[in-house]
Amino acid sequence: MDESKLDINELRYALDNLKNNTCVGFDNISINVVKSVFHIIETSLYHIFNLSLQSGTVLEKLKIARVLPIFKSGDDTDSSNYRPISVLPCFSKLLERIMYNRVNSYLTVNNMLYNKQFGFKKKHLTDHALTELVTHVTNAFNDDRFTLGVFIDLSKAFDTVNHVILLKKLEHYGIKNNNLLWFKDYLSNRQQYIQYENVKTTKSIIKCGVPQGSTLGPLLFSLYINDLSLTSNILNFILFADDSNLFYSHRDIKTLFKVVNEEVNKVNEWFFCNKLSLNANKTKFILFHKPTKTGNLPLKLPNLKIRPDLEFKADANRVIKGIFYQDAEMKRSFGLYPELVLNDTTFKLTDLLLDHMFKNKKKTLKNQFKKMENESDSLLLNLEPYTPKEKSAYVKKKSIQKEKGYEQKKSFVKSTHSNLIKSKSQSYVDPAHFTTISSLFNKNPDIPQVISNNNVSNVEEVVFSSENVSDLPISDRLRNNLRDQFKFKSLTQIQMISIPPLLNGKDAMIKSPTGSGKTFCYAIPIIDKIIKMKPSIGRQDGPFALIIVPTRELALQTFNIVQDLCKSCISIVPGMLIGGEKCKSEKARLRKGINIIVATPGRFQYHLKETSCLNVSKIKYLVLDEADKLLSMGFEKTIKEILGFLDQHSSLKRQSVLLSATLSKDIENLASLSLSNHVFVDSSKKDDFDPKAIHEYVVPSSLTQYFVTVPAKLRLVTIFCFICDNAFVEKKKIIVFVSNKNSVHFHYEALKLFLAEVDTHSEMLFKNVYMLHGDMTQEQRFKNFDLFKESSFGVLFCTDVGARGLDIKKVDWIVQYSCPTQFEDYLHRVGRTARIGEKGKSLLFLLPSEVGYVKFLNDSLVILNEVDLFNVLKDFIIKKYSCKTQNKIEEKVTYLQNIIELECTKSKNFKQLAISAYNSFIQSYSSYPSTVKEMFHVKNLHLGHIAKSFGLRDAPNKLVNQVAMQPAGIKRKQKNDEENKLLKESKKQKMLKLKDEVISGPRTKKENSALKKKNSSKKKNIRI
Repeated sequence: MDESKLDINELRYALDNLKNNTCVGFDNISINVVKSVFHIIETSLYHIFNLSLQSGTVLEKLKIARVLPIFKSGDDTDSSNYRPISVLPCFSKLLERIMYNRVNSYLTVNNMLYNKQFGFKKKHLTDHALTELVTHVTNAFNDDRFTLGVFIDLSKAFDTVNHVILLKKLEHYGIKNNNLLWFKDYLSNRQQYIQYENVKTTKSIIKCGVPQGSTLGPLLFSLYINDLSLTSNILNFILFADDSNLFYSHRDIKTLFKVVNEEVNKVNEWFFCNKLSLNANKTKFILFHKPTKTGNLPLKLPNLKIRPDLEFKADANRVIKGIFYQDAEMKRSFGLYPELVLNDTTFKLTDLLLDHMFKNKKKTLKNQFKKMENESDSLLLNLEPYTPKEKSAYVKKKSIQKEKGYEQKKSFVKSTHSNLIKSKSQSYVDPAHFTTISSLFNKNPDIPQVISNNNVSNVEEVVFSSENVSDLPISDRLRNNLRDQFKFKSLTQIQMISIPPLLNGKDAMIKSPTGSGKTFCYAIPIIDKIIKMKPSIGRQDGPFALIIVPTRELALQTFNIVQDLCKSCISIVPGMLIGGEKCKSEKARLRKGINIIVATPGRFQYHLKETSCLNVSKIKYLVLDEADKLLSMGFEKTIKEILGFLDQHSSLKRQSVLLSATLSKDIENLASLSLSNHVFVDSSKKDDFDPKAIHEYVVPSSLTQYFVTVPAKLRLVTIFCFICDNAFVEKKKIIVFVSNKNSVHFHYEALKLFLAEVDTHSEMLFKNVYMLHGDMTQEQRFKNFDLFKESSFGVLFCTDVGARGLDIKKVDWIVQYSCPTQFEDYLHRVGRTARIGEKGKSLLFLLPSEVGYVKFLNDSLVILNEVDLFNVLKDFIIKKYSCKTQNKIEEKVTYLQNIIELECTKSKNFKQLAISAYNSFIQSYSSYPSTVKEMFHVKNLHLGHIAKSFGLRDAPNKLVNQVAMQPAGIKRKQKNDEENKLLKESKKQKMLKLKDEVISGPRTKKENSALKKKNSSKKKNIRI
C-alpha cells in the first residue's frame, strides 16, 4: 500500500470529495467553512496531515466524536432501536478521506474486497444487490428449485468490532508499516459523547468498534467481514455493510433446510470467533418458490396449517385457537401460566408467521392482538409459573413503565452510552504539543573510513596441550572424577604448565586469557593436597583453603566447580560466603564446619570481625582470583586487611596463588604482598618470566573480533536487528554489554516490544531475553545467570558485572554496545566467548566520533574487522520481510524504530525508563579516563540523536531536567543507607564505651549522674 508523502493535489482532491453539509462535530466547524478558507490554511494542513501519515499518529482531538442517536423503528424507549451516528470534527473528516482514498484505491487495484459486497462501493449500489438477488432466484425458478434466503441482522455490528482482530486483518491485506501504525493509533483512545436534544453525556473512551457515519468506518467494517464468505462453499453471500444475506437453492425442500441450517451454524461460529453477535429476533428467512394454485399448497408449521385463501378478520380467533390447542407443548402448559403470558406467546408465534407470509396485509389481524401485546412482554423461553400475586405485580410493572413516558425517552441516552463505551476519561494531545519526528537516515554524520593496521597480529596463545589427565600426579579418586564428572581428556596449556609447580608447593602468578580453565589450575592441586592429608580431615576441622573472588556470580561458579571436584572425597566440605546471603545462615554453616571457603572480600572481612567461630589458623592455601578486578573494584585495602589478619592468626606456611587475564604494576605490587618466591606462569609461548610480558594482553586465537560504526539515531534499531537475526533467527547465544543498569532495563523492555512486532511467536521468545546488573537481588541475579547458562539460544543484557570470570558455555557473540572505560574491561568482555578452544565472535558498536578507538586497540595488539552498517540491517530485514531495495529496507527500519518511539509517547512508565537510561548514558559517557577522553567526550555527542537511540522524541533540554522514577528511588535508597550506616556507627561507639567501662569496673553514683547529664546535652544538640 502507498506510504509516500502526501501530495498537495491529493489533499485538494480529498476536500472536493467531501459533501457540503452543516452537521458539525465538537469543533462547530463545517466543511463549507473549511472549503471557503482552504486557500489560507492549505499549507498548514498539508504539513500536519503529512506528519500524521509519515509518523503513524493521529492527533487526539481528531478522535473525539459527537454521537447522534437516530431512531430506526420499534419501541422508541428501547436504546437498541437507535443507530449511533458519529459526527467527527471537520479536519478529522478530511484526514479520514485522504486515508480512505489510499486504502480504497489499493484494495480496488488488487481486487481484494469480496465481489458481492454492495455496501459503500462504487458500481455496487443497493439496486445492484437487488438485481443479484432477483437473478439468483429467477435462475432457481427456471431450474425448478426452491431458494431459501436468510437475512442476518447483527447486534450493534459497527460498535463491537474488535480492534486487535481488525488490525491483524488489515496487516493480512497488506496494510503494514506506518499505515498500520496510523490505524492502530486511529483506533486507540477514541473518545465520544452522546447528545440527544439538550441531554449531553461526558466524554468516554471507546475500547472497541468503528465509528458509524464516518468515512473510514464502513470501509473498515467491510474489511472486517471480508472473509465471511469463506465460511461456506455452498451458500451464495450478498453483503451490504452489516447486513449479510445468504441464499441457497435445491429441488428438495427438506434437503434445502437441512443444508442451510448446517451452513448457518458455520456462519454463526465465524461471528463468535470475530466477537460479533447475531440478533436472533431480527434475523429472518424467506422461502422463494413458483406461485401455486389456491388451496393446493398449505404452509405447515408444527401442528398448524394456514391456507393461502384465509380470511383474516373472520378466522383470526380460529387461528389463535388452532395454534394454542393443536400444539402439544401449549396443551401441557395450560393452567400453569397466567393468561397474559399465554396470550403473549400466542401473539408472538402468530406475528412471526404473518411477518413472513402476508407482509402488509397482516395489519388488520395485528390490531386485534395489539392489546394483548401491550399487556405482556414475556418470552416463550424461561417461563416460570405465576401465582395470582405475581400476576398482579407483573401487570402493575407494565403500567408503571407506560406512565414514565418522556422520562424513559430521556434516560435511554445514558443507557445507550453505558452499553457502547466505558465511562473513563482520558486527556488528549494538543496540536501545539505535536512533536517533530526526525528521519533516521537524514542528517547523520559521515562514517569515517578506518584504516586497520595490517602489521599487527594477535599474541598467539595455545589452548590445549598434549598432556593427558592420566599423566597428572594426583590421587586416583580425583583423576577418575575429572574423567567422569568433567569429561577431561587433555589439559589446557595453562593447566599443564601451572598445575605441576602448584602440586610442588610453589606460589604462583598465573596470566592467561579468560576461558582457558584457570579455576582448575588451583582447584585441582588444593583438593588433591587436602585429600592426601594425614590424618584424614572432616568438616569439623575447619577451613584449610580460602578462595577470594570479586563478584557473587564468579563466587557461585567457582563454588560449583569446587563442589563437583570434592565429590571424589565426600569428607571435604566446601562453602560460600557472599554478600546478599543471610549472615545468620552463613554463621550456622561455619559452625558446622567448612574446609574450603569461596568468598567475596567484603563478606569474608565481615565474618573475620563478627563471627567468633571462624578459625583461620589452619588455612594453608590462599587464592586471589581475578586480581585486577579485585583492585579495580576498590578491594585493595580489604585484601591487605585480610592478608594481615591471616598472618597474625596463623603460624603455618601458606601457599598463595594470584590469577588474572591481565597483569599490571598494581598486580605486581599485590603479588609482592601475598606471594613468596613465586613462579610466573604465562599461557603464551614465552617460557620464562619477561617484565615486558606484564603489559601484553592475550585473547584466544579462536576469537574473531569485529566493529561497526553506527550513527546515534540508528543505534537502537541496529542492535535489535542484529539480536533478532542472530539470537532468534539463527538461534545463537549473545551477551550484550551496556554502560549502566538503567540501559540494561530499558533495552530489556524495548526488545520485548520489538519482538512482539517482528515475530508472531514473540511470547515464546520473551523467556530467552535476560538481564543482569548490580542492583538486582542476589536471587534474581543467580536465577537469570542460570537460565541463560542453560538456554540454547537467547540474549543477555548486562553491565560489567558479567564481564569477569563467568563461564557460560557456547556463547556465540559478545556485543559491546557501550565501549568499556578500561582496555582490560574490553578483554574481559570478549573473554566470555571462545572459551577453552571454542570459536567465538565479538562486535564493538562505535559512534562516528569514536572510530579512533580502533587504532587504540590496534596499538594494544588487538585486531578488529569492520562490518558495514547497512549489511547488519539488510541481513535481518531481507530474511524477515523480503525487502530488497534500499528504500524499502529504510522504510521498514523506520517503521521498527517508530514502534519504540510510539510506546514512549503512550506509556509513562516506559518513557521514564527511557529517560533514566538516557541520563545514565550521558553520565557514564563523561566518566571515561583521560587516555581515551579525546574519543569519548560529551561534547562530541549530538544529544538529540542520542535521545532518539532511546526512543525519545523530546528535545534534550527537556530530558535533562526530568527526574526519572528509578534514579529517584535509588537516591532515596542511598540516603537511607547512609543514615542507617551513621546510626549503626553511633550505636557501635556507645557499645565500645560501655565495654570499656565494664572492663574498668562499675561506675559510682556520681559518675552515673555525670554520664546521664552528658548524654542529655548531646541529644539536645542533635535536635537543634
